[in-house]
Amino acid sequence: MSPPGAQAADLVPANSVDLAFHRWRDRTNGVIGLECEFAGRLDELALRKACELLLDVEPVLAYRLDGEPSRPRWVRLPARERTVFTVADREDAYEALRCTRLDETRGPQLAVCLRPRGAGDRLLVKLAHLVGDGVSLQLLVARLAALYSSLLLDPTCRPRPRGLKPRDPREILASVPRLVRLGALVRFALFMAPRLRPRGTHRLPLPQQPAGPWRPVVRHVRSPSLSFVATYGKERGATVNDVFLAAAYRALAAEGWDGASGLRIVITVDLRRWCLPPEHATTIANLSAWDCPYLVRDLGRSFDETLARVSALTQRRKNSRPGLALALVALRLVARLENARPRSAPRGSSSFRGRSASGAALTLSNEGLLDDSQLRFGEETPIRAHVLPPAVPLPSLQLCLSGYDGGFTLTAVTAENGLEPVGQFLDALLGELPIGATADRRRVGREAAATLS
Repeated sequence: MSPPGAQAADLVPANSVDLAFHRWRDRTNGVIGLECEFAGRLDELALRKACELLLDVEPVLAYRLDGEPSRPRWVRLPARERTVFTVADREDAYEALRCTRLDETRGPQLAVCLRPRGAGDRLLVKLAHLVGDGVSLQLLVARLAALYSSLLLDPTCRPRPRGLKPRDPREILASVPRLVRLGALVRFALFMAPRLRPRGTHRLPLPQQPAGPWRPVVRHVRSPSLSFVATYGKERGATVNDVFLAAAYRALAAEGWDGASGLRIVITVDLRRWCLPPEHATTIANLSAWDCPYLVRDLGRSFDETLARVSALTQRRKNSRPGLALALVALRLVARLENARPRSAPRGSSSFRGRSASGAALTLSNEGLLDDSQLRFGEETPIRAHVLPPAVPLPSLQLCLSGYDGGFTLTAVTAENGLEPVGQFLDALLGELPIGATADRRRVGREAAATLS
């Protein structure tokens, strides 16, 4: 990779993780999004310039992937092909952009859309999952906001261009001591052994094949709902993530669980937080993995019993480098697939076809509390912000939780024929949450359902 301040190379080899995401592109929209709503207006010219500068600060965004079989690589785009900023003058134009994919073979790997409105602007930032995860997206939006704010103060400011940083997960995880990696694999195997049976997994009643365009499903619950959840969990020795995971398990079981099949929900884990040294905290790369706190048949009779079981499982996994074992297994798998693939085979042909990224029917991704200070564009701070996860093919589903300004938002992106059942499941999950009295919880569900978009 390039040293700091150096001009990024025109050609950079693609790693096996890049190619794995590329092969999966036909089954997903391949993007992660962050949406902000403001009470005021943003400066269009300053935002356009900030987008241009962001590609100098994070040059990996200014590449396209050349998946030619004999030598897959990243190709730096000429300046005329690096446009990432658009303005949506109509609401339908903005809606059409929310979940459309980015073509990583044409580049760039980022798209920014401003929707000017008299009632306050909307801003959408989309990142190709090929180059980074949800943490990467939050880092990039924070840098975009900082560049925009600097330009308002000094329109002539130009940050120093940066070179490419190491972003191959194999190289980065190699910095974890070998004994630590081995221990994580052994502890994960011991944890999973009793959870592999029953073989059958209880699934949501979703369509078996996607039909129609990708569409977002959004449920927003206003402040102070997040503090209620946090307090409830803290009083019971549980985290916010534990509470939402317990609610998801109970909502899943309510969808016709027979008590014999297994209740299994996969969660995503940020390896930067749990496994990697501090120098990787701001790395733009796919450094998230999965973990499997499966309840199987041990649901419990009440919400508190479910929460206690979930909390015990997640605490056990936190003591064992969560996510590391599955990351190591996934990296070994994608490397073997690449080595076994004939050099003449098209990169789009995928043995992943028909599977979800995690191999599970239901995944919960907690993107955490979005920092309003990192989303401040000049004098404008969002009144609302949330993350949109990548779409996964039905009958799989990925839910995304993000908190902001005392409230929280649950989102999913699914095919058009999944909108109704996915929305119903999100409402059921909200109904399980311990937010005030039962009547208040029903009201929260009704209010959240009104934000379907």
